[in-house]
Amino acid sequence: MSTWRDRLTYEYRCPVIWAALNEIKSSYVEVMSPLLSRRVLDAIVALPDHLRDGRSMYREIIAGLSPPIGFAEHNAIEPASGILASPAVVHYLRASLDSAEARELLSKDLIDVVLQKIATSPGRPVPRRSIVPKYIKQLVPERMRMFRNRVSRPRDLDVNLLALRASLIVAMDRRMKADARTSSSRSIDP
Repeated sequence: MSTWRDRLTYEYRCPVIWAALNEIKSSYVEVMSPLLSRRVLDAIVALPDHLRDGRSMYREIIAGLSPPIGFAEHNAIEPASGILASPAVVHYLRASLDSAEARELLSKDLIDVVLQKIATSPGRPVPRRSIVPKYIKQLVPERMRMFRNRVSRPRDLDVNLLALRASLIVAMDRRMKADARTSSSRSIDP
């Protein structure tokens, strides 16, 4: 499975997904990752699975080169749900959807439900710092953890995300109408 995962990364994820994301930046900067050079990839592919899994070899090398600084356990980037629930974003979304443009474009029921249920959160939730789950997590096989995450993931509708998408629809409609007005006013004479 580890070899298959790495093969999917090199043969699909890098050339299809990462290349598409890098295309946006390539007009402005040169995009190069020395860790994806052919010589480095050939060396990595030659390693046994246990050294590639969980970045264990990387952790071992870094631990030998640097002072004893722990690796990050939690993501430093706030999740989209936290950003969408911030008071400033909720205020913007409410103003965008409580407009004549939005009511003309979207259904009244949709706008009413979104405006009624959109909510703010006071701030970033504080992560749990208990040591016990860390040790239990190490004992549970990764396949079981992945299955638990898939099964226990909440499947409720995120109204704030729905509000963002509705707001994007309204903004794009406004821009397209403005573009159509400006392009129709400039006619090309033969």
